[in-house]
Amino acid sequence: GKEFPQELDYIVLEVCVRRYNRLKNEGMASYSQEGESITFKSDDFDDFLSESINLRWGAKTDSDLIATLNPGDVVKYDAFSKHDGYVWLRQVRDNGQFGYLASGECDNSGKRISSWSKFE
Repeated sequence: GKEFPQELDYIVLEVCVRRYNRLKNEGMASYSQEGESITFKSDDFDDFLSESINLRWGAKTDSDLIATLNPGDVVKYDAFSKHDGYVWLRQVRDNGQFGYLASGECDNSGKRISSWSKFE
């Protein structure tokens, strides 16, 4: 099975709390009733986009690490795939080989459900 890195456990807890607090209000950007107003963020993972992302030799979480990308790093990619619960981007390396990074999660049908990157 897949193991989630322990150093990122706090993200799982924070996102679970945010989604729990939205129960019965799913899909709404805001909610108001009798003077109370609540606004939900569009993506529960936005606050964590400042986290590093691993660039790997293969499109698997256990593939060997090439580098750790920091917030603001720019990666040009030429292809993507959706498998094993992630949306993977493929980067052409200077030596003609490829590097891969998980850019977010996808569901079993391949629909993106989160984004850990900013796309321009």
